[in-house]
Amino acid sequence: MRFPPHILDEIRVRMPVSELVGKRVTWDKRKSQPAKGDYWACCPFHGEKTASFHVDDRRGIYHCFGCGVTGDVFRWMTDMEKHSFPEAVEELARITGVKIPRDEKAEKEEKLYLDGVAVMEEACRFFEASLRLSGGEAARAYVGKRELKPETVKEFRIGYAPAKAPMLREHLTGKGVSIETMQDLGLVRARDDGSVYDFFRDRLMIPIQDHKGRVIAFGGRALNDEVQPKYLNSPDTPLFDKSRTVFNVHRALKPAREASICLVVEGYMDVISVYQSGFLPVVAGMGTAITEAQIARFWRLAPEPVMCLDGDKAGVSAAHRAVDRILPALKAGHSFNFAFLPDGKDPDDIARVGGRDAIAKAIEGASPLVDVLWRRETDGAQLNTPERRAALEKRLYDLIDTIADRSVRASYRTAVRIRLSDMLWRAEKGAHAAKAPVLQAVDTGSLAAAIEAQARALDALILGLAVEYPALIDTHAERFAALRFGSEAYEAFKGELLRLIDDGPFDPASIDERFGPVLREVHGDDVTNAVGMVTRNRGYRVRDRLMILRFSPGPDLVERVFLGLLDRKAILDAEEEVRASIAAVSDDEEAGRIMAVLDDIQARKIAYELEQKLISEEVKALRSATGA
Repeated sequence: MRFPPHILDEIRVRMPVSELVGKRVTWDKRKSQPAKGDYWACCPFHGEKTASFHVDDRRGIYHCFGCGVTGDVFRWMTDMEKHSFPEAVEELARITGVKIPRDEKAEKEEKLYLDGVAVMEEACRFFEASLRLSGGEAARAYVGKRELKPETVKEFRIGYAPAKAPMLREHLTGKGVSIETMQDLGLVRARDDGSVYDFFRDRLMIPIQDHKGRVIAFGGRALNDEVQPKYLNSPDTPLFDKSRTVFNVHRALKPAREASICLVVEGYMDVISVYQSGFLPVVAGMGTAITEAQIARFWRLAPEPVMCLDGDKAGVSAAHRAVDRILPALKAGHSFNFAFLPDGKDPDDIARVGGRDAIAKAIEGASPLVDVLWRRETDGAQLNTPERRAALEKRLYDLIDTIADRSVRASYRTAVRIRLSDMLWRAEKGAHAAKAPVLQAVDTGSLAAAIEAQARALDALILGLAVEYPALIDTHAERFAALRFGSEAYEAFKGELLRLIDDGPFDPASIDERFGPVLREVHGDDVTNAVGMVTRNRGYRVRDRLMILRFSPGPDLVERVFLGLLDRKAILDAEEEVRASIAAVSDDEEAGRIMAVLDDIQARKIAYELEQKLISEEVKALRSATGA
């Protein structure tokens, strides 16, 4: 819908930006000058602690000097309040009292819509009344079986379509509604002989409402599971387009925007049960597959809605279909997460048994879209030949290329490249291990296990080995000093070791006593029994971690082991840096740079693995020589 420029200008004049923004932020009183229409606050679009968000009422704009977001009253309504542009104009026009001129065609279409809504409202009242009257006993029993509270039945305006036909047709005819109108709205259908019958019969009726809460269609649930179809929706009508409608959107809108979260479930009975549990931002599509229009509507509720699906094969298949639908529409700051429930459970079951807390817990465990995509393509994948590895890579990149948004596409390519690099390296490593069982024969509770352990364990191993062989620090002082340990205590301990090396001959006894806990953790102090006898000698922790030290390896082999640990840490640190930089990818050039870094990491991994193989062979020979 087009709006005359002078109408938009009039709204801008009448609506100060600060009046809208002020409902969402707290103004910085020290920097703001209300008399001049100049306001400052912390940006509502990104987290910050200093006020860099500026509102200028005289110019009618806002701008954040932190994240760069800029706009006017209309942009605020679309970006922050999640209205479409026409909705934003109409809402601001209502607030400011500006009258929007409408052409004759638009007026006629609106009248037809409102007339249709009036008929659907009358049908809804009829169904509500029928639930309470004689004949509705089975429907009331079903409501009790589903544990729906009276207030829930009232809130969702649940009703009953009588089994005896044509009761709805007769009721509406008595209200002056024509048969043609009833047919157009999907309330009755014609038989071959020209007679008409009620479309819904002997079903629990749930009204489907638009974003303003107006009834536009119905969903009918069979009271007996043997009746098919179990769920029956109104056909598409001038009021109702199944592919564009989101069930419960008018109730979920406010709580979803306030909490920045929205749960998407499969059916309206799931919605009703979850809502009754106290979790209010919940909606559903109107079919088995979500559409592009519904995706856009979900994003108007929250930037990353959570799709809640059964954990069985059908639920996973539904998630996979959704992924394919969502990928082309992805845009910066907008995605989906997926929560898979235990097999045989649906949101209705979870909500009835565990309530709101159970729903919240399910959302906390949701998987990002990229994880669901990755698992779908890689679970069970055979990567034992170059052709199969190339096929996997092609499948993933073909899917990513369907993403229209350039920046998101670049980020996905980088994220998948990291995962592929790691996965293919591990597959190659596994292949080498299978061909060379000698690697498995080395008791590397030792080297192999240590280098694959958590970052802290790797850091502890490096520091412990440095204490045991201080000449390593002296020989490789520059590289050792450049290491960055994840623990502040470890970082400080590194500084202490460098100080002692600089001061002269290294003596562990000279280490400052405040580093005692770290020294005991990474190296190990003498352990004595009750009578004072030493049962474990100093350095036992590093020897436990690197069993090759028990076989008195030569200094050259120890140095190679030490450098291998430094290489492993460098690779892990480089991968972490790449992961951190993914979010900042803004163009293909930046993505290309990251790809080059990944290629370098992959080459370093291969070189590292080859060196470890050689070291393992030497360890095996050393063990044989010592009879171990």
